Amino acid sequence: MKNNFYKPLLKHKFVVYGGDHANPLGMVRSLGEMGIAVDVVLVGEHPSLIPASKYPNKIYYVATNEEGLDIIVKNYWSEPEKVFILTGSDDTTALLNEHYDRLKEHFFFYNCGEQGRMKQMMQKAEQIKIAQECGVRIAESEIVKVGQLPTKVKYPLITKAVNSLVDGWKKNVFICHNEAELRDAYKYMDESEIMLQEYIHKKNELCIDGITVNSHEPVYLPIGAYYHRLFDDSYGLYYYYTQLDNPDLVEKIDKMLKKSRYIGIFCVEFLVDKNDNLYFLEINYRNSGWSHAMTRAGYNVVYAWCKAMLAKRLDTTDIDIPKLPYSCMVEDSEFRSNVCRGRVSLWQFLKDVKHCDYFTYWDKRDNGPFWAIMRRMFKRALKKIFN
Repeated sequence: MKNNFYKPLLKHKFVVYGGDHANPLGMVRSLGEMGIAVDVVLVGEHPSLIPASKYPNKIYYVATNEEGLDIIVKNYWSEPEKVFILTGSDDTTALLNEHYDRLKEHFFFYNCGEQGRMKQMMQKAEQIKIAQECGVRIAESEIVKVGQLPTKVKYPLITKAVNSLVDGWKKNVFICHNEAELRDAYKYMDESEIMLQEYIHKKNELCIDGITVNSHEPVYLPIGAYYHRLFDDSYGLYYYYTQLDNPDLVEKIDKMLKKSRYIGIFCVEFLVDKNDNLYFLEINYRNSGWSHAMTRAGYNVVYAWCKAMLAKRLDTTDIDIPKLPYSCMVEDSEFRSNVCRGRVSLWQFLKDVKHCDYFTYWDKRDNGPFWAIMRRMFKRALKKIFN
């Protein structure tokens, strides 16, 4: 990204609000690299990543999201210019929107233009409905009571939480090839309702990050990310950006976002089947964990959204993406999940590291978080040895 800094941003304060993981860290780095002082409201116990970064101007440590919001209101309510609040999780984004009417005159934050509407837009069924209305291909799905058998969806199927705001929603994801496997999966679910969805054998996934500014500005989606490798029972950790040359898809994504009335940074995900058909998976109405990788590729979506909110339009002239494909890795998770479990050989991992353009934690400009990860892994290994 060309460093033509938008000077009106200097009048505003910036707060990254969320837990201690790669997503908020990426926002801190994306703004810090532009010379923007970032305050952090850090939720959760024993944080180590973001405190190890050189970029935070000030860090407030809180135990809960609600306590974090109280800190933001107490410390930034009376600023002469609206303060940017940047969230990297569904729960913090939804919480701000539960207070939309109270906060909107004092803060910039991701929203759907109406108090409480964000929670509705985060529901899987609502997202599928909007996708279908906009002509996006979807997998067959239905919502049932836990314990109930499908009436529309055929096996194999995948179970998903109806509400992504539920704690531990990932533990509700099971791939079931028959009735017996589904009944067994139900034993591990605490929810009253669950989504059953046709399981599409995937060749890949396509993840697209972008921003929306207002109800009339079109989205700008120059690149998308695919995985170098995927496993059915885990998230991809080694991926690459390439040019997104699909104007029909971009138009449909634009329609979906306008229907939801969303303003903010987003990530929309699609499954790619063996015939290269795209099936809608979900929209994350927030910053994704990959936004800093996009920054290094040449499109700083965090900075671009903040700038666009002041300018009231998206300026693409300072976006410069010189190298595609651009390979990225979540290095610690790739090692633990795939190398240590024998899915990827150590030799292959080292070859991939050599050819990688970007690492989530290793960063010569800001390497404190990487060493924090290494210390955490070392402590886990010692605990495993001596327990």
